[in-house]
Amino acid sequence: MPSASDMARLSSRMGDINASIGKDQRLDSVNISPVTARLTVTSSVSVLAAAGASDATGRKRLRIRNLDDSIQIRYGASSASAIYQLGTPIEPGETVIIDFPNSSFSVYLRSQGYAVETEVTES
Repeated sequence: MPSASDMARLSSRMGDINASIGKDQRLDSVNISPVTARLTVTSSVSVLAAAGASDATGRKRLRIRNLDDSIQIRYGASSASAIYQLGTPIEPGETVIIDFPNSSFSVYLRSQGYAVETEVTES
């Protein structure tokens, strides 16, 4: 168990790290006001991971949360059915954050089973 002085040193060091990261590169910096939506993802059709009808203009970060407790979803940069097998998995209850440092691109979701609720935040 870390001592109080160890925790204080760690907290101080984390402050130093945050201070040394440029303002535009801070882990908590966002480019637009965050917009969140719930999406239903199925196994039959890929769903655009966006809080609106299209990707938010100027977004630098996309947060995807799988709200299901037993079904995996997958994400990829193509709406093709290939993401059903080749997409990157998001486990039940897991959250994935995708940062777009230079430019944004569309991300699609597909369930590995029945319809799954997800939460998508663009910022």
